[in-house]
Amino acid sequence: MTPMNDQHRIKAQLNDELEQTRTRVAELERVEAALRKSEERYRSLVESTDDSVYLLGRDMRYEFANRKYLSRLGLSLAELIRQEYGKLHPSDASEEVAKKVDQVIKSGEPMVYEHLSHRDDRYFLRTLSPVIGEKPGKIRAITVTSKDITERKRTEEALKQRTYDMRERIKELSCMYGVATSIRKRGTLEEIFRDVAALIPPGWQYPEITRARLRFDKAEYVSEPFEGTVWKLSSDIIVGGEPRGSVEVYYLESRPELDEGPFLKEERQLINGIARALSEAIDHRRAEEKIKRAAQEWRTTFDSISDFVSLHGKDYKVVRANKALADALKMKPGELVGKHCYELVHGTKEPHPDCPFKQVQKTKKPSTVEFFEPSLGMSVQVSISPIINEEGEFTGALKSSNIKISMDGKGRWMDNVIIERLWRSLKYEEVYLKAYETVPEARAGIKEWIRFYNHERTHQSLARQTPEQVYFFKSTKELAA
Repeated sequence: MTPMNDQHRIKAQLNDELEQTRTRVAELERVEAALRKSEERYRSLVESTDDSVYLLGRDMRYEFANRKYLSRLGLSLAELIRQEYGKLHPSDASEEVAKKVDQVIKSGEPMVYEHLSHRDDRYFLRTLSPVIGEKPGKIRAITVTSKDITERKRTEEALKQRTYDMRERIKELSCMYGVATSIRKRGTLEEIFRDVAALIPPGWQYPEITRARLRFDKAEYVSEPFEGTVWKLSSDIIVGGEPRGSVEVYYLESRPELDEGPFLKEERQLINGIARALSEAIDHRRAEEKIKRAAQEWRTTFDSISDFVSLHGKDYKVVRANKALADALKMKPGELVGKHCYELVHGTKEPHPDCPFKQVQKTKKPSTVEFFEPSLGMSVQVSISPIINEEGEFTGALKSSNIKISMDGKGRWMDNVIIERLWRSLKYEEVYLKAYETVPEARAGIKEWIRFYNHERTHQSLARQTPEQVYFFKSTKELAA
């Protein structure tokens, strides 16, 4: 081969290599332009997001951060690049992130977790994603995306708190309902107190460490197994205006401080409500007992009166009759109830012409008449005293709307009038007001009232004199004469 041919061949090879180089340069320029456009789009996307985005190298130094993250740190990008993560964050937070980054590098898998920033007390959802380097499979950095989820987190926590509070209120309502049910259904106070001692622990915030103790007079009722501690909540049981006992709640272990020691303000309201319910239950039961005793005493007194006494409705029907009247009619007291008085006494289908019942209905004032009753074989004086209701009516649908008829065939009618007035005064001024609990107490009280009635109380019908001044001195003068 001639030297000329070698030159042409070498020249052709050089031209081919030059063309290939130009082609490669053009391709690199095209790729570079594409990368620039891709990076611009990436940066535009990263900068436009509302999330914080930054890039950490394997050495935990910053390589990039968007404006959102820079604004949180108060730094520029130039000030941040190559800074160590640990120098800008607390040590505990830095250690946490370093561990997460190491896990992602080792696993090659992204990681998502929630994080509370102590910088501004906000919650973030962090996503750590691996960035692959030039060598396939080699992770050179970690992209960290932090999404602010503070509002969502606080909404979830508020919902959880409301749900928790609702469960607590339901527990408290269930406890109070159980107390009310026991009060309504149980027959004795001892049974009620035992029930309440068992009902209290489930109604408190920490049932497993809650114990209850109820004291009343010298009795004590506890939830088992009981143990008193320094963590205590209590409320007095007040009966008749005086403390008679207490409701006590104990925690066996220490718990965080709340409204009143480890107890909620709602638990204070609950224990006060329980103590108040027990106080009212005791007052109510004792009042019922007094009413029953008073009613029994009234029935005993009513049936022990030798006069003929009965209670009548507006239709002349007997509502109640004492034993003396029943014996006179040769019947039992219960057999007289619901029958017309004129049928029982006179054997007629209409009231007696001289019966003052109609007059009392019209005038609403007491009336007394005296006549001979053949069926009884005796002269009878009848005194009728009206009972007027709060509306001023003589009678009505209520049981309290009736009249009291007193009949006496043994003495003069005026004596009966005086006795009836004395009896009415004694009942309403002494017996009903004091509701004696024992017979000796009743005897002493009635004795003192009669002494007051005869020796100290003046009477309009006696020209503002006492019975002692009128009758004692009158009797003395008659004896002297």
